[in-house]
Amino acid sequence: MSREQIQARAMVLRAVDFGERDCILTLLIEGLGKRSAMAKGGRASKRRFAGTLESFRISRFTLTDRGSDKMAWLVEARVEEDFPGIEASFEKISAAAYATELVRELLREGEGGEMIFAALAAHYRQSDGAEDERARLEADLTTLTLRALALAGFAPSLERCFRCQAPVTEAPGWRLMAEGQGAVCAGCLEQGERSFETDRGELVVMDRLYGGYAEDLPSIEVLRKMRPKLQSMVSSAVGKELRSQEFLKMVLG
Repeated sequence: MSREQIQARAMVLRAVDFGERDCILTLLIEGLGKRSAMAKGGRASKRRFAGTLESFRISRFTLTDRGSDKMAWLVEARVEEDFPGIEASFEKISAAAYATELVRELLREGEGGEMIFAALAAHYRQSDGAEDERARLEADLTTLTLRALALAGFAPSLERCFRCQAPVTEAPGWRLMAEGQGAVCAGCLEQGERSFETDRGELVVMDRLYGGYAEDLPSIEVLRKMRPKLQSMVSSAVGKELRSQEFLKMVLG
């Protein structure tokens, strides 16, 4: 059977050592989605793969596609874009690691197209050039989290009650569903359902951050109050807590 070569930009979502010389990579490939690949000699070869098997880079990979039921082989790679501003900051590393794991866990093998690739790349660029302040990192991570959830099919309803469609700006008494459906008004919340206390102001801030990276930042107190609610949405979507969640809490507070 003939083997097709693929050349495309990709980001490493995870790299796991395999044996003494090789690496198994989880890649997010532009236009092709999440794919696994074997880097033969990846732990030893400095020339073929220099710098490309690390996180927080966009590289051009040449892969040999061995069919849908077999792992691709990495032939060669070169870095096209790196983000030294992330690597210079422990705080930015913690946020970028969470963003990377989030995208990896939201997608199954073969899922994810150009839009989620663009969203993660945009987040790396935003973080790379941003001020190293916690409110900025929290706000930007909120934007990426909401966009990634939406692109993976888990968009929470933030402008209306997800049940009766009452606008947030009109109905009183709001909660945020712990399982990720979004806002629910007092009249639609059912007994025993897990939910978080929220209000119109917080829902408006979330919706604004979903729309793009903010120039005017919400307060760090508001952002930290939102983080466990977003992480609950993520845990519901992927079926577990992200491993980087505790690291993020340790670094950003």
